[in-house]
Amino acid sequence: MIKVLPVLPFAAFLALLACDRSDPVAEEAVAPADNMVGDALADGLAAPANAAAAERAEQMATPAATDGMMWSYSSAERKATYGPAAADPALSIQCRDAADGKKELVFVRGARAPDGGSGTLSFTGNGTAASVPVRGVTQRAGQTAWQAVVPAGDMARAVERTFGSNGAVQVGVSQGAGLTVRGASEARTVFLDCLGS
Repeated sequence: MIKVLPVLPFAAFLALLACDRSDPVAEEAVAPADNMVGDALADGLAAPANAAAAERAEQMATPAATDGMMWSYSSAERKATYGPAAADPALSIQCRDAADGKKELVFVRGARAPDGGSGTLSFTGNGTAASVPVRGVTQRAGQTAWQAVVPAGDMARAVERTFGSNGAVQVGVSQGAGLTVRGASEARTVFLDCLGS
């Protein structure tokens, strides 16, 4: 019995060494880049590991207001407009009551359009994309623009998701120049009015 006791501490020491096993690191392994951006929109996570970097990237993607282009909201018209203060808007989003008593969204892209022409108005932002059919309409003083009337429903909700953050939203129209706006609270107010929460 006396000969077994000195072996027990040595065996315990070997067992502890076995638990402290380190896996080797591959020679070509590199540390992640400091500017790596995570998915700021990931659901079910408390916060992305690099939330600060994701937020900085989103702010950098937000276009600055230039040439007086900015959002405004009219509660009387239930309409958000983007453009210079003293001119026709480059984009408007309006909630109105349809003839059947339901609500609908009206999008107008202030770009020259053939009267009666048809096309597609697309929105890309917030990690999603949506498109709606548009047609050329004559507005006041013979000016034309692209207009889409979208009933409250899945198509309207798809457009709403593109404005879900303050990041950049690319607005494109068939046969016309693209427009970059930011997803602002004025636009989200119109979606909330028409589509609810």
